[in-house]
Amino acid sequence: MRNLNLDQLQALVEVVELGSISAAARHLNLTQPAVSLQIRELEQRLGTPLLRRAGRQATPTSAGRELADHARAIFETTRRALTVVRRHRDGSLGHVRIGVGNAALRYFLLPVLQRLRRDHPAIELVVSTGNTPEIVERLDRNLIDLGFTGLPAGGGPFETTHIRDMNLVAILPARDVDSPEAITPADIEGLPLITLPQQSNLAQITRDWLRAGGVEMRPAMEIDSLDAIRQVVAARLGVALVPEATLTKDEPVEGLAFRPLAPPLALRLGLISRRNAPDDPALAIVRDAILTLAGDAPGRDLDAAA
Repeated sequence: MRNLNLDQLQALVEVVELGSISAAARHLNLTQPAVSLQIRELEQRLGTPLLRRAGRQATPTSAGRELADHARAIFETTRRALTVVRRHRDGSLGHVRIGVGNAALRYFLLPVLQRLRRDHPAIELVVSTGNTPEIVERLDRNLIDLGFTGLPAGGGPFETTHIRDMNLVAILPARDVDSPEAITPADIEGLPLITLPQQSNLAQITRDWLRAGGVEMRPAMEIDSLDAIRQVVAARLGVALVPEATLTKDEPVEGLAFRPLAPPLALRLGLISRRNAPDDPALAIVRDAILTLAGDAPGRDLDAAA
C-alpha cells in the first residue's frame, strides 16, 4: 500500500469534526468536490467506507473515527518535527501547550504567563481552559503538554506535583445572614446550593465535605463561572462554597457576606505532566516557572500512576 496522503487525512479529520463535507471545504479553503474526491480516494485506497452520508451531513464509520484519531496523532507528530526543525533554523525555543482550570488561571497563573512572555518571548504559549477531567483527557491524547488544575487528577501515566492550596469559604446573601461564625455542613443542609458543574474538582470536594458531615449535596444551580455564582448568591438565590481568592482578588460584589468553613476545606492545585516526556528546553522553562508558585522549592511529587 502506498503511504497515506496527509491532505486526504486532513480532509477526513475536518469532516469528522465539522460534520459535513461542505463545512470542511470552507474551513480548508477548498471546493466541496475537491474534498469529496480526497475522501473517496482515501476510501478506495483503504478499501472500506470512512463516512456515512445523509443529505448534507456526514458522520464517520467506526473505521473513519479511528483513522481520524490516528490522523490527529500523526499531525501532532508532524507539528513537533517541524517545530524542532524551526528551532534549528531560527533559534526559536519552542511551543508549549498548557491546560488550566479557570480559577488557577485567574488567580495564580496569569503573572507566571506574563513573566514568561517577558523573559522568553521566543516561547510560543498556547493556553486552554477546562475542568480537571477535560485537562487530563487532553494530556492523555497529547493535545497539551502541561496541566495546572485541581487535584486529584485521577489515573493515567502522569506525574502530579502539588503546588498550593486555595482555601474555600461560604458566601451568603448579606441581608439574610444570621449564621454562626463558621459554616458547617449542617448549616448548608436545606439551603439552595449553587455550585460549579459536577465534573469540576471544586464541586467534587464540596460534595465530599458535605458528605463527611452527613449531608448529601443537591445543587439548586450548576453554573460554570465563579463570577456568576457570586452574582446569583448576592441576588439571594442561594449559598455557595468558593475560593477565598474570589473575595480578595476580584472586584467586590455588593450584597455578599462570607464565612470560614468548619472543618476547613481547600482545593489543592497541582501541575500534571506526562511521565518520561521527551526533553524539551521550552517545556522545562515553562514547568519551572509554574513551580515557582510554590516559592523556591521545586515542589513534591505526589503520585505517578502507571
